Amino acid sequence: MGEFNRKPDEPGQTTTAGQVMLRSVELTGLYAMLVLAVYVFTGQFGFSGWAVHPYWLPVLLFAAHYGLLWGVLSALAAACLHILATQATRGFSDLPLSGFETSGQQAAAWLLAAGLVGAYCDAARRRALTAELALSRSETACAKLESYARTLEREDREMRILLARGKVIDLTASGTGE
Repeated sequence: MGEFNRKPDEPGQTTTAGQVMLRSVELTGLYAMLVLAVYVFTGQFGFSGWAVHPYWLPVLLFAAHYGLLWGVLSALAAACLHILATQATRGFSDLPLSGFETSGQQAAAWLLAAGLVGAYCDAARRRALTAELALSRSETACAKLESYARTLEREDREMRILLARGKVIDLTASGTGE
């Protein structure tokens, strides 16, 4: 969970194997903590009868923080765990997808939400990166203009001093006149 305090990857930046491993452990740990907490407090592995399914938390967290790919992976993990928990409550006597009409709707909702939130956050990160690059370029251009303005002010002062002393200024010699 410590990775949530760090800045996520910038769009277009490659993810290292260590980051993938850390996120996988983080994803697994988050789901394990949810299942363990529910088992400790209720004695059940499933979340049937709950108004809001707790797997929404990791699905939305990963989609918002890491983007589309990790949001969808989290939704797929939630769907698999949900189907396993549903089967565990039935004693694994039915076919794995016999209750898919309800589990499938929940899984589809997780995938849709992860896709929407993840895609939006990825696009927002790209827009922010583009804005940062534009700001950096603008600051560079501004610094160049400020330097040019200081040079012109210095040259103006020098010319005014020379004119005040009565010296004739030949602008054609410096290449600035005609």
